[in-house]
Amino acid sequence: MKQLYFLFLLWISSPVFSTASDVNLLNDSAASLLNSNPKEALKQARHAKLEAEKAKDEFGVDRAFALIGVAHYKIDHYDSAKFYLNRAIDLAEENSDSISLAYATYWKGNIELFKGSYSKALDLYQKVYTLSMKTGDKQNMTRAIDGKASIYESLDETDKAEEYYLEALKIAQESDFDEWIPTVTFSLGNIAYKKGKIEEAIKKYQEAIRLSDASGNLNNKANCLQQLASIYYEQNKSEEAIEFIRQAMDIFKETGSASSFSYSRLLMSAILLKDKEWDLAIKLAQNSLEEGKAKKDVALQRDAAEILYYAYRGKKSTAEALDFHIMFHQLSESKHREELTKKLTQMELQSNFENERKIDKARQEKLNAEMNARIGEEKLMKKAVIIGFIFIALIAAVAIFAFMQKRKDTRLIDAEKRKSDELLRSLLPHTLIAEVQEQRKHLSNNHCTVIFADIKNSSGSTETIKAERALFTKTFNAILAKHQLESIKGDDEVLMGIGQNGTSAKHLATSVIRGGIELLEFAKMRKAENQKNGNPFLEIGIGIHTGSVIAGIVGLKTSGHDIWGDTVNIAARIEQHGMAGKVNISSATYSFVKDDFNCVHYGNIPISGDGELEMYFIDLSLA
Repeated sequence: MKQLYFLFLLWISSPVFSTASDVNLLNDSAASLLNSNPKEALKQARHAKLEAEKAKDEFGVDRAFALIGVAHYKIDHYDSAKFYLNRAIDLAEENSDSISLAYATYWKGNIELFKGSYSKALDLYQKVYTLSMKTGDKQNMTRAIDGKASIYESLDETDKAEEYYLEALKIAQESDFDEWIPTVTFSLGNIAYKKGKIEEAIKKYQEAIRLSDASGNLNNKANCLQQLASIYYEQNKSEEAIEFIRQAMDIFKETGSASSFSYSRLLMSAILLKDKEWDLAIKLAQNSLEEGKAKKDVALQRDAAEILYYAYRGKKSTAEALDFHIMFHQLSESKHREELTKKLTQMELQSNFENERKIDKARQEKLNAEMNARIGEEKLMKKAVIIGFIFIALIAAVAIFAFMQKRKDTRLIDAEKRKSDELLRSLLPHTLIAEVQEQRKHLSNNHCTVIFADIKNSSGSTETIKAERALFTKTFNAILAKHQLESIKGDDEVLMGIGQNGTSAKHLATSVIRGGIELLEFAKMRKAENQKNGNPFLEIGIGIHTGSVIAGIVGLKTSGHDIWGDTVNIAARIEQHGMAGKVNISSATYSFVKDDFNCVHYGNIPISGDGELEMYFIDLSLA
């Protein structure tokens, strides 16, 4: 604070700055505020830019542009950040300002990493590393290694990420780069957390908080507090979790980190949800959902929709819960594509990382040899010859390695493809595998009939109801198997199955309806039996619709398959608005089965974007 007060007095007492020294003071002030008050840092950097331009201080202008870009990054203005960082990079290249060039390039790499562009981020971090190695710039070297570690962490390569983080920490400590030490310590806490080493993670976060306080890095402190809140939330220690997340939210609000604040608020709503504070959880999650829509942040919208689903379900507000359940699955589709892309990127970059490490090692050995060659003029010629031989050997080794690696990579890619195909066979229905192998993304399946069954609850013993639901799920799966249909999911309230490609649309629709009739007859039989014995009973609502769906892999570590799309949503709405105790079908399904079943028109329901859809029910009494 004393330093800032001094700078303020200096500023008001000098109406025009005219020297590089004065500009450096302003730029230093802006840099010191980036992690505690980025909005004020932005003002200071803009002022530094004006004064540097007046003083014709090209290096000061370069640095000011870079600091303006980083300040925008800190307050989530990514487009502005990229604009100013690109300007800083252009100026630094014109002025041969390697330090500003490396600094701005690193933060541009962070923007690409945030967007999920791993290859671009890696190229930029490698450029920073090469520049800093040439100039002996330990700070930017630390940043570059930390950036590479972040890519490994994003790709779930935790062991390699930890190795790089430890290397970055070592260089930061050796060069007294105190600003970066708490940041790397926080990252090491995240690695321990991901490995399930909870106590170690807590110690790392606590150490990072202490170091952040010492260096004034408020955002890093808030990140640590948020992670501690997550740990205590998972341990069902709500009071501790709420206290930590409140502290984090206060800091993010103070520093203007809007996105971080939104995710902290969402974690707060999850904690309240666990404590059954439905209304407050809904209010906080709704705010995060709206901010996610405004920023086009799909992940934030998806997580908020999931919390809203469970909150409304807890309040027994079935209609609202269903709407957010559907929204969550729709938003999850892009997440599944992102995870598949991430996996493919991981395979693509793996060999690049390994090659890069070997080249870095060779480059370091070359630099060490050059440094040794400078010791003693009398040995200069001898050292030069040695370096020449080493250099030629390295080039030959790298060339041979590249040739051999390319052959090895080809074999590895073929092996990975075989593994991928085996994984697909274990995860997806056999009718979808060929399309997955061709596209390697999500699938569109055009001849499907979806059955959506909603288990209606009844009062009674929780254990009794739980056992009855399990029986319904088991029976549902058995009926689907009998008719050669696929079971997609089953939980406490919703059962869903599908008839898909491999036979005619008419046969699929007929098979699904016969399955629905059997399920309904089973539910009626169980109801009569339970009523006779005075036991609680369940009822079931059924909706069926024919159309196209999107299918894909759900998750990477714990994998399965799921379906999404309008066909699923319409089947759910048909069940919700259909005739109680009947097999309800849409007009699309009716067009295939009208000659095989007695179908009675029941009414129309509005369909978003498509007008209205006619509903029918199967009347077995007319058979």
